[in-house]
Amino acid sequence: MTIETNRTFLRVSFSAPHDQDELVGRLDHPAFLGAEDDGDRLTIWLDPTKVEPSDVGAWLRHRLGVPIAELEIEDISTTDWLEQWRASLKPITIAGVVTIMPSTTEAAQAHTDIVIALEPKMAFGTGHHATTQLCIELLLETVAPGQQWTDLGTGSGLLAIVAAKLGAAQVVALDSDPDAIAEARENISANNCDDTIEVRLADVTVDELPRSDGIVANLHSELLLQLGQRMAAALGPGGVAIVSGILTSQSKQVEAELTRCGLSLLAKRERGEWVALRFSKR
Repeated sequence: MTIETNRTFLRVSFSAPHDQDELVGRLDHPAFLGAEDDGDRLTIWLDPTKVEPSDVGAWLRHRLGVPIAELEIEDISTTDWLEQWRASLKPITIAGVVTIMPSTTEAAQAHTDIVIALEPKMAFGTGHHATTQLCIELLLETVAPGQQWTDLGTGSGLLAIVAAKLGAAQVVALDSDPDAIAEARENISANNCDDTIEVRLADVTVDELPRSDGIVANLHSELLLQLGQRMAAALGPGGVAIVSGILTSQSKQVEAELTRCGLSLLAKRERGEWVALRFSKR
């Protein structure tokens, strides 16, 4: 992926009297690039082309709906942003089966059946967020060799790579962000999944979804509510949908809507303030 070397980002740090996972969940916006847990403070990264730097304080208060204090804003160059982001990422093992590590880490450090190397850049999906981990755990229980899967909002391509490593015969990875598409292709190639995964630039709310045995969608509740009918139509009988990016306070609404669309709830996983759901098509 090519990144403009003269581009800058905003590193925004603040304290707020609220659960940090839930706050991050409220920052679903094109300006939001990522977050770090700094103990009592939350540090987030913003794209200054999507939010006016002088308005960041008001923008945050509006989106978060809680008071914030000790606000610090710093301009960071692309190079510094990537270096700091990479430095914050460590190898992570999920369910004792999948290890996800930065591409700069020696693979010999991993002792699991599946090892995935990611080049952490701009797209969501490094394995560290609870929703990503929950999706991977459900994929481990669900994907069968020879199946066809679709990853809605693929980001870094991680969930598509997991499905491929678990034996899916074909995976279609969709995203509306050209930068994410480029990054996903790079990660897919680095993990030798080019023959299995097809990456497409697509708006999942408009473009036709491919027919699949399974769909994984780590998005957010509002978008999942829009996609219920489309996901159900893309699945064959008995097909499975794994969805996350859902706060516990939003879970019942998502469950009800996807059930209304013809899906049956099979499993529910929670971690902190986050929920992942697995449905099958009736």
